[in-house]
Amino acid sequence: MNTARRLEADPVFDAGWCMQLLPSADLVVLYGRMTSASFERFFEASLRSIDEYDGERIGIVHDVRDPQMIEAHRRNRFGKALKAREEQLARTRAHVMIAGSPLLRSSLKVMQWIAPPKHPHAVTSSVPEACSFIARHVPSADPGDLERKLEQLRLGIHNRAQGASRD
Repeated sequence: MNTARRLEADPVFDAGWCMQLLPSADLVVLYGRMTSASFERFFEASLRSIDEYDGERIGIVHDVRDPQMIEAHRRNRFGKALKAREEQLARTRAHVMIAGSPLLRSSLKVMQWIAPPKHPHAVTSSVPEACSFIARHVPSADPGDLERKLEQLRLGIHNRAQGASRD
């Protein structure tokens, strides 16, 4: 396990998700249905990010664009994997989910109320709120930088979709 400060990594784009690891946060955009193969890559990348780092607290931002992006059996599998890492997450992470849909936000808040994580957590409706939350819990996080990086990920998704529609 690595306790050194993380370096910024290039973004990874896949079917239904993209992720970029920054020194202060993992940025994840979930924007469509994942194939079985893309879910496996998402699952492995997410757990690797947790397992390979045990330094000062960093953030995790999940921008949930599509409420149907992960099927129930996959959510359950992901939840069990996170539960097994609960103590490490409590020491090293602050987590926020961005959900534009009021119904999805309510559902996510209820889940956190029923089984509250031990690490700082929130559900917000906007990117600025989410980035401010992370900055309150991660001293090295710059909310403006997080917002710009998240917007770049969203733009990357849009550009990939535009390129695919031209093919």
